[in-house]
Amino acid sequence: MTTDQNIVIRNLKKGDEACFCAVFNEYYGPLVRFANSYLLDHTEAEDVVQSTFIRIWEKADRLKINLSLDAYLFASVKNSCLNRLKKIRVRDQNDLLFIEGLINYYTESNRIDLNLEEQLREAIQKLPRQVREIIQLKYSQNKKISEISEILNISENTIKTQLQRGKSKLKMEMRISNKALTLLLILNIPF
Repeated sequence: MTTDQNIVIRNLKKGDEACFCAVFNEYYGPLVRFANSYLLDHTEAEDVVQSTFIRIWEKADRLKINLSLDAYLFASVKNSCLNRLKKIRVRDQNDLLFIEGLINYYTESNRIDLNLEEQLREAIQKLPRQVREIIQLKYSQNKKISEISEILNISENTIKTQLQRGKSKLKMEMRISNKALTLLLILNIPF
């Protein structure tokens, strides 16, 4: 670590607002681009970076930066991105257990609101092309993430992120719960 970095870190630990603002202004853009490479969602990337800086500000007196400030900031953002991606995966797995029971119920009763079907079709058509393709491959054609990755020649993490983003947009567009949306998608309503 250089002497200048030691001074910056020492000033951060003292709660020096001007130093914090200088670090924020220097690193914010590169950190958002870095986070976006993991999350593929600019807004989420900004949230991760802002949260990282908030934690640094709130815990400034307890900061333990052993390497460089660069390494510390990028490692913190990377870890936050990975945690966020894990939460998405866990949430999806928990939803699937709940949805299994709903599928059995709806399959037996064979009732799906036709208005909901039409809403879903319209909402899917409003999605960006790649997100729409991924959702159609996953739910209409029952493709696995790995198969979609091969078909579209994009990484599995990108597929997972795009699926989550698409489902969020559909949920907002249709004003229904995440579980209800997943149920509609799983029931293979033709798009």
